[in-house]
Amino acid sequence: MKLKEDINPLFLQVFRSVVWVYSVLTFLPWYFFSGAGTNLERARRIKARSISGHPAGPYRANNSQEKLVALVQPGVDTLDKMFEYAAMRFPYRDCLGTREVLSEEDELQPNGKVFKKVILGNYNWLSYEEVYHAAKCFGSGLAALNQKPHHNIAIFCETRAEWVIAAQACFMYNFPMVTLYATLGPKAIAHGLNETEVTHIITSKDLLQSRLKAILRDVPRLQYIIVVDVKPTSWSDMPGGITVYNMDAVKELGSKPVHDRN
Repeated sequence: MKLKEDINPLFLQVFRSVVWVYSVLTFLPWYFFSGAGTNLERARRIKARSISGHPAGPYRANNSQEKLVALVQPGVDTLDKMFEYAAMRFPYRDCLGTREVLSEEDELQPNGKVFKKVILGNYNWLSYEEVYHAAKCFGSGLAALNQKPHHNIAIFCETRAEWVIAAQACFMYNFPMVTLYATLGPKAIAHGLNETEVTHIITSKDLLQSRLKAILRDVPRLQYIIVVDVKPTSWSDMPGGITVYNMDAVKELGSKPVHDRN
């Protein structure tokens, strides 16, 4: 490989000239036809002004100088209406993406600690329409399992697509949500469930097995456990008065007409 000093200066100058001419000839058409000038002007414009006249602010967007915008669209004034509006406007857009765990490896760090390295597959997407339909059926299924509006329901689950679907279902059917961190210990879990007087909890198979199962007898009001994992699992050793459902089974129950649910 030749260094810059080894190249003929005349050849280098000709090469630079050709590159410069090519750049000019291609840049000008791109600049005018791509709208780059308009985008640059839009980026440089003043987007907000101080409503007090002082540089310290507070600032408001130019299109909201008189008052703050309260609604994105007329009538869209709650979280469930916002998601319904998004599902109607963008039904086939990607909404929730999940990556399959292909394998797990232990990775040794320089300090001697071992971290769990997860190998993930490609994203599998649910559209806005699919998520909206799933949330609506799930909320209806919860109502069929005696979850009442204005009565708390707990979500004790890792961050995943099913968490979001469950939350949207609660918004739709006016079930106040109690969220518990997946890292809480047994006493904290029992305290949170008892303080909020929940009768239904949404969780994962792993958390039910590793955290929740040990304290079920300490939560006397609990009646229903909904496991979000796809594969149905039999839980025959639950305390009396507690029924375990799979999330898909609850959605299927909610999709049926009321007179066909029994």
